This record gives sequence, C-alpha cells and structure tokens, in this order.
Amino acid sequence: MKAIKKLFLLCLLCTTGMTVWADDEVCPNNQIWYYTAADEPLAETTDQNATGIHTNAFNVTLKSHELVYYHDGIGKGILTFDGDVTTIGAYAFRSCNVLHIDLPASVTTIGCGAFNGCKASTVVIPDAVTAIGDEAFYGCPATSIILPEALTSIGKNAFQNCNNIKSIVIPDAVTEIGDYAFSYCTVLEDITLGKSLKTIGAYAFGVCRKLASITIPGSVTSIGKDAFQICSKLKKVTLHSFPEFGTSIFSSSPTVTLELSDAEHPYIAATTANAPTIKSAKYTRTLGEGELGTITLPFLPDNLSDYTFFRLYDAYDDTLVFSVVESKNVMAGVPYLYKNADDANISTAMTANGPVAITVETSDLRKIGDWQMYGTLRSVEASDNSFFVVEGDGFVNATTGTQVNPMHAYLTNTAYAPAKAFIKLVDDGGNDYTGIDAAKLQSELCSQGAGSREQVAGTAYDLSGRKVQLGQSGQLAPSVPSGLYIIGGKKVMVR
Repeated sequence: MKAIKKLFLLCLLCTTGMTVWADDEVCPNNQIWYYTAADEPLAETTDQNATGIHTNAFNVTLKSHELVYYHDGIGKGILTFDGDVTTIGAYAFRSCNVLHIDLPASVTTIGCGAFNGCKASTVVIPDAVTAIGDEAFYGCPATSIILPEALTSIGKNAFQNCNNIKSIVIPDAVTEIGDYAFSYCTVLEDITLGKSLKTIGAYAFGVCRKLASITIPGSVTSIGKDAFQICSKLKKVTLHSFPEFGTSIFSSSPTVTLELSDAEHPYIAATTANAPTIKSAKYTRTLGEGELGTITLPFLPDNLSDYTFFRLYDAYDDTLVFSVVESKNVMAGVPYLYKNADDANISTAMTANGPVAITVETSDLRKIGDWQMYGTLRSVEASDNSFFVVEGDGFVNATTGTQVNPMHAYLTNTAYAPAKAFIKLVDDGGNDYTGIDAAKLQSELCSQGAGSREQVAGTAYDLSGRKVQLGQSGQLAPSVPSGLYIIGGKKVMVR
C-alpha cells in the first residue's frame, strides 16, 4: 500500500504542467524519472540511465478514485483521469491491461506509444485532441475508435495491428496520415478520408485485407509507396486528385477512375511517375448561361464537340481577340477560353475512357504582343497587377492576390496593365462576337448613359453578341432599333 501511495505522489509530480510523461523520447531534461528493482518500492532519480529504470511506471488505472500501479500490465480496471492534463507523454500507459480508455476533455496531444499494447476494448478520444503520436494505439484491440474533428495529424504506426476495427472516419481537419498508420488492420473494410488530407504515408493502409474500395479526396498531393499493398480485396479506387505516387501503391490491380471537380480545387501532380493506369476520367465544372471560362485539361476528353474552344489570336486597344479552335485540334495541357456549345447553364462534364493519358505539364497558348496566356494544372496565386483573369462578364480583369484554380488559365501583360481588357471572339466563319455575357446585361443599368446614334464610335454588338451594322459615318444605321449595346467594350444605351 505504501508503494501505491508513493506512486500516487510521483504521478502528481509528473503531471505538474498538465502533462503525463514516461519515456525519455519525450521527457525534457532534468525531468524526475522513476525506477524500481524487484520487490522494491519506486524511487526517484534524474538519471535517465539509472539501473533498473522503469519507463512504464505509469501503466495505471484509476478505479473508484483509487490509483493502482501496474507492473508489466498486471491487473484490470478503467483508466480515467482527474485534473487538467493536456498531454499524454510517450509510452505513458504502454501495455496497460485496462478495459476502457476515457481521456479527459483537456487532453490535446497523445504522445508516441502512449497506449501501445493496451488491452482496452473501447477508446474515447477527447474532442480537443489535435495530434496522435507514432504508435499511440499500436495493437489496441478496440472494436471502435472515433477520431475527434479537431485532429490534424495521425502519426506513424498509430493504429497498426488494431485488428478489430471495421471502419474509420478520418476527420476533415487531418492533413497527414503517417507511414503504417492503419497497416495490418485486417478487418478494416470502410475508410472515409477527410477533405483536407494532403499526405497518405507509405504502407498507411497496407494489409487491410477486407478493404474493397477507397475514394481519395481532391486535396491529396502525395501517396507513399506501398500505401495499399496486400489489400487483396481492393477492386475500386476513385481519385479526386492526381497526386505524386510512390512505388507499388496497389498490389490487387484495382480499377482506377479519375473524377475531378472544379468545386474541390483538385491537386494535379508534377509527374506521372509510378501512376496507376487510369481506366476513365471526368472533369466537372459549371458555367452560367452565356458565360466564358478558361480551361486547361490534364486529359483529352472524348466529348469535345459539346464545347467551343478559343485560343488567343490578336490583341489591340485593350481588346483581346480569341479565335475558335476545331475540336480535332484541341490539346491537353494547353489553356483555352471555352463555352458550353448550347450556352445553357449546365455542369460541364468532360469525359474520357481509357486507358486515359494524363498530362501534368502545361504549354503556353501563344504570345501576342505583350500578352501571354498560361495554363494552371496546379493552383497559382496572382502576385501583382500584371495578372489578368477572365470573368463571367466577358472581360479580362487585372487582379492581385487572387488564387487561380487548377485547370483554369490566366494572362499576363508586363509592359502595359490596363484595369481590364475587352474580349472579342471570332468563329470559324470569320464573324466576330463580344464575349460579354448578354443575359446579365439585360438587367443592368447603362454604365455610360444614353447616347445618340451620331455619338456611336467603335465596333458595336447587340445583346446576342453579334456585330451590329454601322452607318458610313460610324453611327448606328437607322434600321437598328434603340436599346442597350456593347460598343468598344463598354455598355451603352442608344436612343
């Protein structure tokens, strides 16, 4: 009983500063350590190399508020805590033979190996926990583990050999899953990955023999080697990004599909090294009725005829001219302006059946004078006012600090940077149209005020985007009705 009281006092010392420590991997210098020889009570030392050091001194349980010391995992009980402990240190409760782990709400970090080998059948992880260290629950027999929404990282081997877990939901805040984190979870069959996840470590889900399908979110930028090795039932993989792949990701030859969406801002890798064969690909994006968009495709769709593509052709007087491109000449990795062929407000769903060749490098469309158009298969931040992006209103607007999303495009003009440039489109018959969204203009007030036919100067377009006949002196012909027109890139109400 004296030994038990001694340990209780030592534990109070250890939790000073709201931390439970145990292993020298995490303990700060001069931390009090605890050692014991056979059949002798615990004693204190600051010498981490003392004879008989017992790094598992805190394999403990609190049952009916009575602290019980565990040596080599002897005993049973329920492990709970009092006080404002925020960190469970490395290997603090290794091999603890408890039935249930219920950590206090104050805990934010679970250290390396903290519950390695514990026999708990249930684990309650507090909502405030943001980090789970390496090997934290290695070999835990729990049938259910619920990860908190605040969690941002899962360490290496954190849940390795947890052979009773059938499902796991990775919270949306998690950005990294460490190497071997869920490896050898042999009955794990349902995995949901969060939408902020960036890195899946090597062998992270290796030997998850019951796993039949997995969806990789668009945020993922890298998947480590052997990440899904020996997942013998894995037959369907859906990628919402095209990340950097390690070697030998899969061993079961699953059907891999690529489904990209503009809403997810998916990551596109800088290399195709080690990439699996893509069986089919789809890119979905929505354009409003009559709107223009920019696009740079990482693959060549089969249904190009559903869309109209334009390339930069000429530039003058703050006007950019884009000419139509035949479907057979459209290429992956090249930036274009594009519209839905029927101008309807629909989702763009460009598809290809494979094997699908993926392009991860872009090429410049064309340099016209001081203008240059660039494709973006990866996010680009507009760093200064030489950046221009295409807006739905049919203008190219200068912007700073705006992120250009993947599979879009932007323009630069380093010599001269107007606030905006007017877009003119030329069809395959040589006819030119304004790129301004006519449907939006119908509900807007005239920005330039009313003008007479004699005051009209420059090329005029009606609300369908078609060029309007001009008189010999430059004014609108008498046969053209009064109304709202686009003249010289400006909206003008003509009487």
